[in-house]
Amino acid sequence: MEQQKSVPIGESLKYGWHTMKENIGFFILLLVVYYVVYFGASIVVGMLSGNNPVYIVLNIALIVWSLLLSLGLIHITLAFVDSKKPTIGELFGQGALLGQAILLYILYTLIVMAGILLLVVPGIIWSLKYSQAFYLLVDKKMSATEALKKSGELTSGVKLELFGFGIVSGLVILAGLLALVVGLFAAIPTVMIATTFVYRRLLSQTGAGGSMPATSSATPMPPNPTV
Repeated sequence: MEQQKSVPIGESLKYGWHTMKENIGFFILLLVVYYVVYFGASIVVGMLSGNNPVYIVLNIALIVWSLLLSLGLIHITLAFVDSKKPTIGELFGQGALLGQAILLYILYTLIVMAGILLLVVPGIIWSLKYSQAFYLLVDKKMSATEALKKSGELTSGVKLELFGFGIVSGLVILAGLLALVVGLFAAIPTVMIATTFVYRRLLSQTGAGGSMPATSSATPMPPNPTV
């Protein structure tokens, strides 16, 4: 029987905060590498601005590159929540999933856009409904369609809580931005880990497998990864 589901907003952010503090050096390096390689590619594309076919192809390539990096970030945060030791190189290690990730990106975008056209609210609901799809793709190696279907099961009954989690996470990022911008090096990893923690909780509550890290009153002690 499926458990009563809930989104542990405070618990997930607390876990994310402690994980970030215990591995702050790793996360700073990870974000630096991520933004350097992403914005480096963006600059190259921008230098070739225009409406020519090459520019269009490069923009598509940039989207695919960004998608690959996003898969890598999900993989790394999953490793932390599962008490494993990720490396910076794993940011680029999800190429085998790229085909299904592209299909999932297209399907997700079309679904949300269709919802937005239907007076916005359905778009928000559907974005929340399928918000766990990329985690399922990376974690469970599901196909794009399987991941969308399973995400719908995971988020059933907790969309409003997920919406609240999104608002609180946005406020955390805003606080990091206001803290002389450098606060983002703490805020972004905290939210990334917290979001993955929520995914793991929903997975376990839906009876779909996956274990949760221990979260007693003691401070979690995540591993110290190596580069």
